[in-house]
Amino acid sequence: MLEDMIEELNDTELQFCYIDIVNWKRTGMPQLDGQLLNLWRSYKLKSSQKDFTIHPDLD
Repeated sequence: MLEDMIEELNDTELQFCYIDIVNWKRTGMPQLDGQLLNLWRSYKLKSSQKDFTIHPDLD
């Protein structure tokens, strides 16, 4: 199921994931809720499959 979600992410959605993750990191990284955790996993996996680099602060 997660794999399907990852495949459906396009570059624009990856940018939104990035923004969500940056905002989460700025709030002191509270415990991840399910949706954000899925975004994080999808972002990490999808970005590793493409020429889409993860910001150094997020690694």
